[in-house]
Amino acid sequence: MDEKKQELTLEELKDVIGETIKESEIVKSVEEVKAAVEVLKSSKSVASEEEKNEKAAQFIKDLVFEKLPLEKKTITSNTGSFGYTIPTELADAIYEKKDKIAKIRANAFSFKLDGPFQLPVESTGIDAYWITTEADTDITESNPTITKKDLVDNYLAARIRVPYKLMNTSAFDIVNYVSKLASRALASKEETAFVAGSGSGEPSGIRTASITGIPQTGDNLSYDDLVELFYSVPEQYRANGKFLASTGAIKLIRKLKDTQNLPIFNPMDQTIFGKALLECTDIPEKLGSGLNTTEIYFGDLEDYWIKDGQSLLAETRPVPGRLQVDVIVYQSTDGVLVNPDSFRKLIGVK
Repeated sequence: MDEKKQELTLEELKDVIGETIKESEIVKSVEEVKAAVEVLKSSKSVASEEEKNEKAAQFIKDLVFEKLPLEKKTITSNTGSFGYTIPTELADAIYEKKDKIAKIRANAFSFKLDGPFQLPVESTGIDAYWITTEADTDITESNPTITKKDLVDNYLAARIRVPYKLMNTSAFDIVNYVSKLASRALASKEETAFVAGSGSGEPSGIRTASITGIPQTGDNLSYDDLVELFYSVPEQYRANGKFLASTGAIKLIRKLKDTQNLPIFNPMDQTIFGKALLECTDIPEKLGSGLNTTEIYFGDLEDYWIKDGQSLLAETRPVPGRLQVDVIVYQSTDGVLVNPDSFRKLIGVK
């Protein structure tokens, strides 16, 4: 006779167990297990974060007190130190704060590559022609040309003065102090270069690219000016387009109304025509012969390419006569607008 596996209902199980375990106690124990699991998950998360801070803080202490081994980069096999590689835990903290401050980096296309990079860019393309099959004529030849955009390793550095007393505080305090000051300095300089950099020893800024300018039509900025700017950008770039404007220009934009006398700026999502409006303090507010005009840009920021080369490195310099040390954090980066045709700028804005 085959034996069949029997399944007990909760009521049958209670009958078997009897009164030794009450239903309320079973439910209570289940809830306690769930609560214990949640506490365990939470404690693991906190511990993991603490471990990251401890590791980052230990790197700073080892760097300051010259305790080895630390990963050292060298220029070549027979030259001196090129700095100590910052661990991921500290680098992530710095980059996290940089991303919260930066406007261009957060919206541009960025990639990692140590060393120079040449990006081929189409200069003149291929054209097509209608032909008559019966005619004894050759198809017109196109001669496409290619230009190159160079991205190199421009070094950017920040110096943070760390008191020895800080070494005796918690790991979080050390990491927060260093990452906040480093990220503030790096992000500020990066943003300025990405907007207005000359391209000589620093990134090439959007303002220095060959972008077609559209003059403001009247004495004051109007709704029609922004419509003209928006539709002057080729259709394929408008879908992902964003507005960039100085603080002064944003003040003017927020006062504008459309033909229905409604504000064109949407304060709920910070947009114009459904496209993000980004405040760029590195766009000057005092341009023109009368120093009373500014600029507004619109285009696809993903056509601004950022190449991050050498990972974050650090070195130290003792401060003579003080219980302090300068921690120097540096990295290499470059940026360029690879396709100026994806942007237009409104000039003479006032």
